[in-house]
Amino acid sequence: MYTDGLGRQAYLPSSSNEKDKVRAVGCFRTRDGRYHINIQTSTTIGTGKAIFILLIGLMLFSYLFGLGNNSALRKRVTELERAMGKKLSWVLQHQKLIRKALSSNQFNELNNIYLNTGGPIGPNGLHADGRRHLLTPPDSVSKLAENLAPNTQIANFDDHYLCGENPITEAETIRKTLAIVAITWRAPLSLRNSMESWRRGGLLDLVDERMIFINSPSEEDYAIANEYDFDIYTTQEHDGNIMAGPALAYLVGNSTADYILFMEKDFVLSADKPTTMRELYTGVQHLARGVDVYRLRGKTDHPAEGMPDCCAKVEPPNCPYNSGWKSAGYFQDHMNWLYIFCDPNIMESANGRVAHCTSEPNAPDSYCFTSGETNWSNNPVIFPREWFNNRLREVAFRDWERNNMLEFNVMMEWLPWRPPAKVCVSFQGIFTHVEIDQ
Repeated sequence: MYTDGLGRQAYLPSSSNEKDKVRAVGCFRTRDGRYHINIQTSTTIGTGKAIFILLIGLMLFSYLFGLGNNSALRKRVTELERAMGKKLSWVLQHQKLIRKALSSNQFNELNNIYLNTGGPIGPNGLHADGRRHLLTPPDSVSKLAENLAPNTQIANFDDHYLCGENPITEAETIRKTLAIVAITWRAPLSLRNSMESWRRGGLLDLVDERMIFINSPSEEDYAIANEYDFDIYTTQEHDGNIMAGPALAYLVGNSTADYILFMEKDFVLSADKPTTMRELYTGVQHLARGVDVYRLRGKTDHPAEGMPDCCAKVEPPNCPYNSGWKSAGYFQDHMNWLYIFCDPNIMESANGRVAHCTSEPNAPDSYCFTSGETNWSNNPVIFPREWFNNRLREVAFRDWERNNMLEFNVMMEWLPWRPPAKVCVSFQGIFTHVEIDQ
């Protein structure tokens, strides 16, 4: 500290290296008694310090100017809290069911494999049952319901008999397991394109079992099926090609899922995961109510190959069976179900032979009719495993030596059924036919 000739007192830095230190931070008093503060700085800042100060400044800037988005952030947090609350409520509602699943022997066996091998797959790439996939433990929540939760409430169905007549509960429906069963033959490009859409759209996360039958298998077919984690089935009979009928029957016979999602190699998933979940769960509810077949190729892929526009005024007509639709059961009085997609007055035109079973926004739109109005189709469908084994397995093996007429054989089989099969369709649908190889 020093006093100058005017009586001012001040502090000087104690270091001799003034260019690197603060030069002066002082307080002095003038002759009239007033105090003044004088701060002088002169420092050399290294590169690291400069970057650090710059980062702190940027963070402060981001914080200050981010305050304007505080309401949006608060809204997002509120939405997440609400979603988590709904999930928790759903878990608590079904806690007995979940506890039962977690305590099952099958779950414990899977857990032991996980602990002993460092992962859910054993050293040979297979689970203890010889498959890549263990099904959801008995009486537990299905993969579909697990992903859909907590939105697993039962839809409001029309009370028409075509919509199914079995009473169902949410606790029962969320236990219905689903297997995807695919068939391919010499179409690796179509197969990969379809499977990639199934994975990208989340379909493979919604099924409890993945199975594929490869007719005339190639190394490329094997590689694709392994890449998408499917259990692979083949045969050496008939030079490795037994056609669609026996292949489908073989896969269904090896599945233990409640319901089967039948897919051929050239159907891509054209919907996002939320839509796919809603559509599949609507189909599962139909089957639980007693419907036999639920179709998942709808208006989004109409008109197209296999789904002509029956309402088009052309000669010859695109669709047969264009009659008055007064009764079903005979070819000459067959109501082609495809009119659902093009006739805006279908409910009046069908004379009671079509039911509008579910409707938006409660559930996706669905329409139901009988097997007397439609043929069997190798398009994407869901059906009960036991129903197929009881009613169509023998038909699928018919004409073993030349089984290339599965669709025709099934149609001829179920047209005279009394009572007929109940068949329903998603109005919008989630699958599109895209064939690349053939």
